[in-house]
Amino acid sequence: MEKHLRALIIAATLVAFPFGGARAVPMESIYNDYPIQCGATYFLFWKGFEEKKNPAMAEVYRKKFESLAARAAQVLEARGLNKKDANAYMQKHIDTLAKIASDDVKPFADFKMLCDQKFSKL
Repeated sequence: MEKHLRALIIAATLVAFPFGGARAVPMESIYNDYPIQCGATYFLFWKGFEEKKNPAMAEVYRKKFESLAARAAQVLEARGLNKKDANAYMQKHIDTLAKIASDDVKPFADFKMLCDQKFSKL
């Protein structure tokens, strides 16, 4: 039961995460945090494969991260954040997802699968 409750809390955190972070961005239009969240996810996979000394897979995830980070930066800057604030916003997502992954890797891996579906052309 405790394991299911933990998974539910982590899932709720992932769902609520865009709303908490989105306050830093003006809300004049619909805002999509998936490029930021998935970029952060791919960043963590990139660094994980680097640690495991798997340069081929690290390179795959580095390219995915950089592609989504560039998209995210454009969106954030268009909404009034300067480059420094946009980078800090992305870093906040990376730090939060790293904590979630360190607590329970299953929801993190499930979220990566969602990212792979959303950004299948990367």
